[in-house]
This record gives sequence, structure tokens and C-alpha cells, in this order.
Amino acid sequence: SIRISRNAPELTLNQEGRTLMLVTNSLLGFYYGGALSNILDFKDDKLTVTTYLLTAGASFYLPYALTKGKNVTYGDAILGIYGQTRGIAHGLLVSDLIGFKWDSSMPMAMTLIGSLSEGIAGYLIADKGSFSAGRSAAIGTYSDFGMGIGMLTYGLLGIEKEKEFDAFALVGAASGLVIGHNLSKTTNYTWGDAFMLNGAGILGGYIPVSLMTLFPDAKEKAYFLVAELGAVGGLYAGDVLAQKFDFTTKEGIFIDLSESAGGLVGSGIGVLLGSGKEAYKSILICGGLGALTGFILTTVAYSKNAMATVASTKNVSFHFNLNPVGLFNLAGRQQTRRIPANASLLSANIRF
Repeated sequence: SIRISRNAPELTLNQEGRTLMLVTNSLLGFYYGGALSNILDFKDDKLTVTTYLLTAGASFYLPYALTKGKNVTYGDAILGIYGQTRGIAHGLLVSDLIGFKWDSSMPMAMTLIGSLSEGIAGYLIADKGSFSAGRSAAIGTYSDFGMGIGMLTYGLLGIEKEKEFDAFALVGAASGLVIGHNLSKTTNYTWGDAFMLNGAGILGGYIPVSLMTLFPDAKEKAYFLVAELGAVGGLYAGDVLAQKFDFTTKEGIFIDLSESAGGLVGSGIGVLLGSGKEAYKSILICGGLGALTGFILTTVAYSKNAMATVASTKNVSFHFNLNPVGLFNLAGRQQTRRIPANASLLSANIRF
């Protein structure tokens, strides 16, 4: 292994997430090309189109060259992609908070800076911390919900200034990032767990809001409050499930799809049951109940397999090892650099 790592280091690299990263960068290149063309604001159409096409193409070739001899795990790719995509929204919020005019090129420049800087930072942090795909995805999920909860808090407090809205959203995203990072230290999230967590959070925020339609006199702030509390409750429930079960990526995706499909079926039933101006109530409530049913059915079904996996890992295991190199020590042969002095012939360990 040592000789391989010295003579052919590319064979020891983990680049399982490189394809995902390069595909995403290629797609984002179409946005980067438009953003850069807008920032430079050429008067010549030929230069504008040339800049767009060159930037879009470089969005594949540049990261391809930079990651050629680097580890790009799924954890690296996911957190890097999260930074690139969310950095665009964060850049807009920062631009508005600073006070840049929307008719200038600065808002677009801030989205480009935010996307690239957060994408690079996400990749480096995940790579340095050896983040798994699940941990990176869970951190991104908590940050997304943190930004949403920050916006709901802004509405709950009744603040009407735009800059405060930007500040609440950014602080919420940063808080969610920190909370997700800390929670992921104690919970071994799989990529499937992160999908399930996202579905649980959305479900927790939607159902209370749909039920609020039963109270026609409810104030706007009440909707903000129940949505915020519901989302937090949904994330908590998702975290509890993630601690007990390890859902595969396929299972996590199917849980989210079942939740969405259940919501559509429930909404369809609500259309049949509703009538007149109050029809929207039955649509929203039945849609929420359908989504909840779809989430529960698939989660329970997949948790049985996950429970069996967890239970099997709790068994006591005993390992016995035989190391022929230890024969040299038993024979009293002179030690060399090739034969460690502490090499044992027999060793054993027990896990419980």
C-alpha cells in the first residue's frame, strides 16, 4: 500500500463524487456565463456572446483540471455544490443588505462571488473534515431550513424593513449551518437520512399551516408561528429517526417521493370533497394528511430493514489474527527496518 501510494498516488484517490461535481459545475456554467457577461457589460454583442460561451465551457474544464489529482468524495462534492448553489441566494441577500442598486452590476457580481467562494469553502471544509455524503447533505438541509426559519421570524416580529429581512435570512442560514455541523458530530447521517430529514422538516412546516385554515379569524403572525414551530418539530423528529435508523440513499429518495405523491393524491381527494369558496381548505388539509400518510408508510416499511441492520451490528464479535512476520521475533532473528520489533505472531480483539 505504501509503495502504491508513492509510485501511483492516483490509484489511492477517492474521486467517487467528482462526476457529480463536474456535472453540476457544467450546468452552473450557463449561469456563470450570463452573470459575467452582465458584470462586464460589453457594448459589443460579439464580446458578450464570446464571454458567455467561454465561461460556460471553462466551468467544466477548470474544475476538471483542479481536481485531477485531488480527493473528491461525495461529501466533498455535496457540500461544495451546496455552497455554489446557495451562495447565489446568499450573495443576493448580502448585496441587498449592503444597499447595492438592482439596476447596477453589483448584485450579479455578489452572486458570482458568493457562489464561487462558498463552493470552494464547502469543498475544503468537507475534505479536511472527511465528511460523509450524509453529513454534508444534512448540514446543507439544516442551513436551508435555518434561512427559512429566519424569514418566518422576520414576519413573526412584524418588521417591515427590507434590510432586516436580509439580515434575518442570512443569520438563519448561518445558524442552521452551525447547528447542522454540531448535530452531525453525534448523529451518523447517511445520505438517505438527509433526504428523509428534509421531507420531515417540510412536512412539519406544512401541516400546521394547512390546519390553520380551519380558523378563519387567525392572524397572519399565527401562520408564521405555527410554520416555524412545525418545521423545527419536523426536523427534530427527522433527527430522532436518523439516530435510530440508517436509510439508504434510495430509501431516502423514495420517502420524499412518497410524501410528495401522497400530498398530490390527498389534494386530489380534497378537490372532490371541497366546494365553493371554502374548497381550498379541504385541498390543503387533505394534501397535508396525504403527504403525512405517504411519509409514514414508507418510513415504517424501510425502518424494518434499517432496524435489522442496526440490531445485527450490536452483536459481540471476536477477531483472531495470525501474523507470520512475528515468527522472526520468536526465532530471535536480528531486526531490520523491514521487520518491526513489536510484530506479534498472534493477536485478538473483541468488540461489543
